Amino acid sequence: MRKLLKFGYKKRAQFFIISAVALTMTFLTLNILFNQYFSVDSSSIYSGDEIYLFENMKQLIKDTSDEKCIESYKNIKELEFIFEEDMLRKGYFFDIQTILKHKIIYIDMELNSKNINLKDSFSVECK
Repeated sequence: MRKLLKFGYKKRAQFFIISAVALTMTFLTLNILFNQYFSVDSSSIYSGDEIYLFENMKQLIKDTSDEKCIESYKNIKELEFIFEEDMLRKGYFFDIQTILKHKIIYIDMELNSKNINLKDSFSVECK
């Protein structure tokens, strides 16, 4: 009789361990599946930086054009290099095309990130 009781306790212990492992695996699976819905994205604050940077670069280019035409074009070309390097360091792709025709500098700017694509074309008249 004692052997039967001991054998029954072993079966209960095994069932307890197996059910505890199964329950733990169930909770772990649910946690992995629903983790993305309940996590807080703290990088969303920084994601709005592209528009600010794009408009600032545009304004800097417009402010540079107060000089003679050739000098303005050279300064804009220098800014183009600086902007491209700076945006690459921040993880953005920045492209700018400048064309000088008859004292007018035509500019096409494009800024791409994983969140947003910005594109603008404008002209700057120089002296």
